[in-house]
Amino acid sequence: MKRRDFLQRVGWMTTAMGALQAGLTCLGDRYAQALAQPTSRKLALLVGINQYADTALNGCVTDVELQRELLIHRFGFNPSDILVLTDRDATRQKIVEAFVHHLSAQAGSGDTIVFHFSGFGRRVKMGETANVVQNTLVPIDNAQGTVNDLLEQTLQLLWRSLSTDRVTAVLDTSYVDTGNGVIGNLKIRSLKSPSLVLDREVESDFAAQLLSEVRTVSSKRQAQERSGPLPGVVLAAASSAALTSSSSPLSWGEKALEAQWNGFSAGLFTYALTQYLWTATPATTLHISLSRATGVVEQLAGPHQLPSLAGQDASVRSLPVYYLAPNAPWGAEGAIAAVEEDGKTAQLWLGGLPASTIEAYGVNSILTVAQTVEDAQPVELQIRSREGLTVKAKLRNSETTEPFALQPGQLVQESVRMVPRHQSLTVAISTELERIERVDATSAFASIPHVSTTVTGESVQPADCLFSKVKEADLVKIAATSAKSEGSYGLFSPSQVLIANTIGEKEEAVKTAVRRIVPQLEALRAAKLLRQTDNLGSSRLRVKAVLEMAAPREQILIQRQPIRTQNPDRPLRESLDNEMLSLSIGSRIRYRLDNQEAFPIYFLLFGLDDTGSIISISRPSSVAISPLQSVQKSASSLDTNEEGKSAIFKQEVIPSGGSLTIPQALNSVEWAIAGPTGLAETLLIFSIAPFGNTLDTLKIAKSSTTGEDKSAGTLLNPLEVAQCVLQDLQDASEKRSPTLATSADAYALDTQAWATLRFIYRVV
Repeated sequence: MKRRDFLQRVGWMTTAMGALQAGLTCLGDRYAQALAQPTSRKLALLVGINQYADTALNGCVTDVELQRELLIHRFGFNPSDILVLTDRDATRQKIVEAFVHHLSAQAGSGDTIVFHFSGFGRRVKMGETANVVQNTLVPIDNAQGTVNDLLEQTLQLLWRSLSTDRVTAVLDTSYVDTGNGVIGNLKIRSLKSPSLVLDREVESDFAAQLLSEVRTVSSKRQAQERSGPLPGVVLAAASSAALTSSSSPLSWGEKALEAQWNGFSAGLFTYALTQYLWTATPATTLHISLSRATGVVEQLAGPHQLPSLAGQDASVRSLPVYYLAPNAPWGAEGAIAAVEEDGKTAQLWLGGLPASTIEAYGVNSILTVAQTVEDAQPVELQIRSREGLTVKAKLRNSETTEPFALQPGQLVQESVRMVPRHQSLTVAISTELERIERVDATSAFASIPHVSTTVTGESVQPADCLFSKVKEADLVKIAATSAKSEGSYGLFSPSQVLIANTIGEKEEAVKTAVRRIVPQLEALRAAKLLRQTDNLGSSRLRVKAVLEMAAPREQILIQRQPIRTQNPDRPLRESLDNEMLSLSIGSRIRYRLDNQEAFPIYFLLFGLDDTGSIISISRPSSVAISPLQSVQKSASSLDTNEEGKSAIFKQEVIPSGGSLTIPQALNSVEWAIAGPTGLAETLLIFSIAPFGNTLDTLKIAKSSTTGEDKSAGTLLNPLEVAQCVLQDLQDASEKRSPTLATSADAYALDTQAWATLRFIYRVV
């Protein structure tokens, strides 16, 4: 279709749009009212491109699947109202036509629209001499030697052609010219800016005619909004990815990254956002969701990626995601996608599990079909196999239970998690090393139990860390000044952030370096294992943890509570903006823990650095308990080993209905935030039973304490401790469910027996 012919069709479609405007209710404070509007329609256009001609991506089509399944099963979109364009179907012409025909022509006032794009972005010059560039989305028909991109200006005009303000764009792309398609083991979703300039005359003519057609919809509205923020909101994977105004931003911005997990690849931002939204309740707001997703993204991507929010409604604190309430008040880990003829076997989509969990999700894990009837007999599905985010599951004990009809679309919730006991750590060996260095490294890592290797840039399997040489720039980032360290070997995060405690000497042999970092590899394995207990979305344990600022001024910062035990209409406090919480060095913090159960709750608190290579554990020698236990008791909870040194601690208990503060010493000394800058992570692990195995291991006193604060110690045997923690959680699960089927190959964890709550914040 020629461009001018296409414009004629645009004119016909936009004329029809005027008849579709019904004057429905606009966004209100409580978005549950929006879902109750029976005449409103929900439309989506999802675009994902992997198979570019010169450089392919891996996770963009998965992004579209993640978004589509979420919209259908959690936000009530009709599948026929979701148009998907992937790979060869995602040409420039088809994307623009789909926008006009599927969105502009059908949407009326008060309808809800979602536009998602995953693929490459870049910046192009607007004219030979003009020092002006514009962000673009790169379609599949981007032939070398030409510029056939979707311009920011074109997207803005299409956006303003919509008759509704309830519009959301999700852009998992970036525009920065990196000169390299990868960072560590992560792919960058941006192309190098072309040397060719855009045919400004052709594009300006097209834009002018399209703008003229858009103005025919409502000239008054366009005159008011044309130079202001775009209607609705734009969720961007990188800070420069937002379409903020009619003039293109000139800053280089940040990077949108995608990662390879066990069996699938996806954009960091899309996965983090959609995964959290599977657990959404009616109280879930856009700002809370973006804050949670940002924390996950920054932990994986380091400083390279920072999601952003723009648009006319970006500052509305109570704004719901996609302007909609979820179609069920409870969250889920996934949904039934298909049922086999026997009626007992189903294919499940598990987009609601955290990436760290799904990657090692074991066979025999159990999910329960969510039912609206209270006290209904549980219908359990046991996993038999997994491929990426899809699993095959079978009705458990179907011979002894009442008949139940499995149906596509039914939500499923986690009941029992099987975590493999013997998991490997994958080290990606940098291609920047010489061939002989890579050979020596592969041989050296092969001698370490439960450690496997791959090569950076390969997408065959994921990597937990990288092995490479340390450069001067790496040392600058961590404020290290030793000249001897430059050129030495060390470990890096998957996003190529140096792990400071793995730096060696410059002339060190490869095999010597590998032997030297074995303790750090064990710590990374321990962190991986502990993170796999994260169950904020699925736990049924009624506990709550509050991160508070104690100084320089008292303030509640973040609250965490298992989502399925919350009041679905009342959101918990989150950070003050849509970004991750930042705390200044020197600030003093504390955690307040509440037990809302009718029985005692036991807990452990672990602190991880930004790479997971250093793990500390709280010593509750300075814990105050209320209302049933005295401070005096907690002060006497330190144990002493045979050498007269303080061991870690005896088990503390949060009584039924009680609360506990960590730390609150008798002299009122709270934890002080110390350097270095970067991310900090806390894991609070609650259980219905004591951590007996863990405490026995901790009493060996394999920990070190530095500085004046004796309330926490760095573990020197983190892997052993982590394994004991999971064994203790299994023991608690067996106490909760005596018939729980256990295995010698995996830990069996009942979601009613434990809760792991994660706090991630930035130290500045």
